[in-house]
Amino acid sequence: MKSLLVFLILFYALPVFAYDVVEPVFTEQYAPASVTSDFYTKTNYLGTLDGDAQLYEITVPVGDVLPITLQQRANRTPVPFGLLVVEVLGDGEGVREVARQNVPPEEWTRVKDARLGLTLLQSPTLEVALTPGTYQIEVSTPDNIGPYALSLGVDDLSPGYFATIGAVRKTQAHFGYSIFRLLISSYVYWPLGIVMFLYAFYKLYRVSIKL
Repeated sequence: MKSLLVFLILFYALPVFAYDVVEPVFTEQYAPASVTSDFYTKTNYLGTLDGDAQLYEITVPVGDVLPITLQQRANRTPVPFGLLVVEVLGDGEGVREVARQNVPPEEWTRVKDARLGLTLLQSPTLEVALTPGTYQIEVSTPDNIGPYALSLGVDDLSPGYFATIGAVRKTQAHFGYSIFRLLISSYVYWPLGIVMFLYAFYKLYRVSIKL
């Protein structure tokens, strides 16, 4: 039994591939939410359009290419989300358009994500070359209605198992799923399967000793 406990502690302490989420706060209409992630750590921002476009602001200290994707629930009427990236110019000169993407949702990719236990529609990746400066990313639709996930950056390692489970549950809830959906996540059913197998092995071992 001690070996089982040690195994579980080691298993849950192992790093897993990241699924980091942020629930952005928009303080007022058209005010951008601050983006604290970088180019190299993938972060998913869970937003919901409720009549207005939503803006995300990022300050770039060193130039690089930022990959941007959008996701939405696949088993509902698809929403034509669009992306707009602008550079904020200094001295009150306004903004300059850097990139734009308006791909019909029929052309998005249907992705079955085992980590999330969800099937989502994912937009083509918009790769934007950014130089040092301040930029805003706008998410919008013709009606500005509907939930989405905005992904910035590339995959990296997460600090731990339970943080990832929390992020998975937040994403499921964001897209309208109950807590029971968590059982379909690979981060839940694989550990449960391993624990059940080890428990069955342990019980058989105890029985064999008594025979």
